Amino acid sequence: KPLVSNLKSSNQTVRNGAVESFRSLMTKCKSEDDLLKVVGEILGPLKSQKITNAEQRALHAQFLSAVPCFDNLSTEVVAGLIQISAKEPSEAALDPELKALCKHLSHLVNSKVALKPDNVTTISKACTDKRVPFRKLWQLQVSEVFWNADNNVISDSSNSPLIKELLSTLKNSFNEVVANPLPAAQSGLVSIAYAYVALLGRVHETGVATAAEWTDVAKQFVAIAPKAPFLNPKVYSKASSETDFKWNTRALAAVSTRASLRDYDAATRNAWAQAFIYTIVNPNVPSKCRPEFCRTLSDVYQNDVSTVGNAIIDGVWSWIHSLAVRDKESAAALCGDGSQSLLYLIIKSISVHPSSTSAADTSDVEKNLQDQMIRTVLLCRPELVQHVSWIDSCLKIGIDPGKLASERPDDFLKQLTGVIEDPVQSAIPNASAAVWSAAADLAFV
Repeated sequence: KPLVSNLKSSNQTVRNGAVESFRSLMTKCKSEDDLLKVVGEILGPLKSQKITNAEQRALHAQFLSAVPCFDNLSTEVVAGLIQISAKEPSEAALDPELKALCKHLSHLVNSKVALKPDNVTTISKACTDKRVPFRKLWQLQVSEVFWNADNNVISDSSNSPLIKELLSTLKNSFNEVVANPLPAAQSGLVSIAYAYVALLGRVHETGVATAAEWTDVAKQFVAIAPKAPFLNPKVYSKASSETDFKWNTRALAAVSTRASLRDYDAATRNAWAQAFIYTIVNPNVPSKCRPEFCRTLSDVYQNDVSTVGNAIIDGVWSWIHSLAVRDKESAAALCGDGSQSLLYLIIKSISVHPSSTSAADTSDVEKNLQDQMIRTVLLCRPELVQHVSWIDSCLKIGIDPGKLASERPDDFLKQLTGVIEDPVQSAIPNASAAVWSAAADLAFV
């Protein structure tokens, strides 16, 4: 009670101290019965709507986030917060309330404890809020619960009502984005569509949705004609938060691993690659997110070394060319010149040792990796992509650069001369210098 009382203090240091003290205290609490009394003390003022200050409601929610999860306790927290959050008028308070709600909801979902039907209905209604920021918070945070759950948990009958209701609301938002992608990008609604694509890509394998539904959604996501609702720089460049970038990356991964890139034409593969590159090299992407996004790209790459590798390499060339010619409509231009200094992350993400790949035929993998090293001999020059060494990249994936150069000299020569003869690549100012430097590297090895 003293800690709860301190949340009313006019001194921010006191309020923050109360939250930190409560968190520390909760790490020592193991008795569910005692914690149920604590939860009652915190939920009571929220339920009675006696707390008129949004910041205080947010602080109470942070208290609930610190409470350990137990079946009965989490059931009570979820039931109480669902009703409170559904009526929350402040976006600033709704965010921590939903974080607390979803922490305990995640426990119930993973423990296969079914929610009462009226609670499922309340969540479903809240996820259709006409206010886009509120709808976005609800749908994305509940989606995160199922994204982090195992397939056997998702497919369990205890969770079926909630996941089906969630997918229904996500689908409606997805259809809104397809109909009007640019306004949806401005409002932030597009991130909900990303979540739908990513989540559907997972759950259709569990039987919650059909393969036909997934195929249709994947086709709409990668469509670039007559208009591109998602693989459009004007759309995905509106992403601004860590959550936006994260769900976009997951959606891009889903349509490449659960719907083969081989089925797409060259233009679509390039558009997909440009969108993926954007999520990693954009200077506005939080630096703590980049390792995760790079791992996601590596995972996608390992599913189809040849197709994904070639798509990404073509995408990097297109990116450099767009920066060189100042193509204002391109993803590269929207990222700015600073993105070129981060392109090494892309090259390193597709430099994977054969033993790490999931392909069954090792000989095919070896051949694909050799082809990739030949194609990147120019890109791995500081004149084009900084902070990456072609020789080091070869050694990293278990290829002897000297042996490769001696065994396939014609392929290397074709790669070097092809850049000079190519009307697009030769337009890059530093391309010729990269050719001569790469030739020197090959002579060295």
